Amino acid sequence: MAGPSSQLMDVSNEYKGVWFYVPVDRDERIAELWLRIEDRGNTYTWHRNYKCLVIRTNKGRSFVLGLQSGKTSKFTYQPITTLSLTDPSRMLYCKTKTRFWLGFEQAMTWDQHDIDISLPNSSKSTPYQFKELNSSNAELRDVRAVAVCRNWRYSKDAGIVGMLLTYADGHQRSLGQIRLDYMEAPLTVSSGKIWLGCDKSEKKPLRNGFWPGTFEIKWVEVDKPLQDKNREYFELPLTGSLKWESYLIGDLQSVCHHESSELQNEMDQVSSIRKSNLQRPHDGESLY
Repeated sequence: MAGPSSQLMDVSNEYKGVWFYVPVDRDERIAELWLRIEDRGNTYTWHRNYKCLVIRTNKGRSFVLGLQSGKTSKFTYQPITTLSLTDPSRMLYCKTKTRFWLGFEQAMTWDQHDIDISLPNSSKSTPYQFKELNSSNAELRDVRAVAVCRNWRYSKDAGIVGMLLTYADGHQRSLGQIRLDYMEAPLTVSSGKIWLGCDKSEKKPLRNGFWPGTFEIKWVEVDKPLQDKNREYFELPLTGSLKWESYLIGDLQSVCHHESSELQNEMDQVSSIRKSNLQRPHDGESLY
């Protein structure tokens, strides 16, 4: 949603909500929709139940839309629907104070039970333990342009809440929160590096390689910045991948660089279990 359409959401001036932008490649289609539910056990009973919508494409890519706790590693996946890869399909949305519904035109469902999986704990866990957060990842190889989205809830000079990356072949990936009507002009990347900047601070560094300690990213540079006693920079090589996490409806940001460019896709494990269940004989049936 962008332009006048997204500005309609600002009429109340409360600016609540989390904004996602999911770039889809030209030869890519949304194929499946799932509901992901966190399993926190008895330890986290004081937290509300986090549920996320998961979009899976025909290329196997998946996007998690919604908040998570940043600590849970056990999830239940419920299939919602499969969508046609050739014909357009409208999605209908209805919301009340306590619940919402999604309806789909020309959609199909399949006979599938819930799938429970446990994800391995990351070697670089989030600095927002036990808090609501959004998390996104993107590969950095072949990035040719970067555009930033600033926090629209405050002044235009507020911190950066997301970045839109454009690659050599023209496809795009998003990090953090993105509103297309609050994007700055894209910067051309030619040096093989990007620099993220924040205000100079005496705060302790975040654990596990996350940055910055201020939780506010204010600048993105594509050329090596000059020394500034009031600023500090995070030098980001265009190799591996970048993890972007935001907390408190996008007011706090942190990033972490991973040397590996392989992005974890939890839906690969879900798909594998689903195929195994479909091949398993039902009671009274035989594979022969």
